[in-house]
Amino acid sequence: MTILRKIFSSILALGVFCCFGLSTLTSALSYTESESNNTFALANTISQSSVVTASLTAGDVDYFKFTPTTSAVYRVYTNKNVDTVVTLYEGTSKQMLSSSLTAGVCAYLKSGTTYYVKVDGYSSSTAGSYILYVASTTTYMDFGWAYMFKSPQLAKTVTTAYSSSHKAVDIIDSPNSCKGYSMYSVGQGTVLYANYQASMGWFAAINLNCGLTVRYLHMDSQADLKVSTSGTVSTGTLIGYVGQLGNTSTGYHLHFDINNIGTWDGSQMTTTNTYDPQLFFSQI
Repeated sequence: MTILRKIFSSILALGVFCCFGLSTLTSALSYTESESNNTFALANTISQSSVVTASLTAGDVDYFKFTPTTSAVYRVYTNKNVDTVVTLYEGTSKQMLSSSLTAGVCAYLKSGTTYYVKVDGYSSSTAGSYILYVASTTTYMDFGWAYMFKSPQLAKTVTTAYSSSHKAVDIIDSPNSCKGYSMYSVGQGTVLYANYQASMGWFAAINLNCGLTVRYLHMDSQADLKVSTSGTVSTGTLIGYVGQLGNTSTGYHLHFDINNIGTWDGSQMTTTNTYDPQLFFSQI
């Protein structure tokens, strides 16, 4: 299998993981919710691999906490018996890391750190039973790198890795030019913003249903950008074509980054955290 087959076939795997997950968990521990868990202080303690049977009454909110023993990407979500909003917090500061309706959240969590999960009804009248799932990627699958360009015959190189000054990976097809390669969505979600900025060229930011925002930068023209702000995408939707426009660009490449769910104020994206994309995939 070529390296690009690993990389560009798996960003679709990220979408499958984020937006669908699997219906069963391996080596998960089962819990029943204590109904007094309606504050941070009263949060039920669960494990990093859990299946929790719980319920909401109208106006109710449930809190859970867990401390991972392994640093990894985790998904926290509920089944769809009732419409819930799942929110993940860092334990010490109570800083919100990610929040999402029903589909749940996805984030890279550190071992030894306590995290809180709040499950809230979508509306004040929401009531009913639900199941809360907590699982790391090792419980599900190894992401591997996937077919972002759907071009398995090509080779791939990360020319610029993630760092404090470059919070993304730059992907090319070495030694060939990747000019005009098609780029595809890694999951289901909504287009947060799709437009032009001097530093980024034409670009798209996608809020995935799993509570992550991903961005594709440096497309050359509006015609190369194939999604629109507020539009919806599915796994495999064409986002646009690789370019090199933008005053931070270093030639034809895909600049790809992963963030906690973001907001857009018309000029910049605000997010609580940015991740090294390679944390979400196998090492190259």
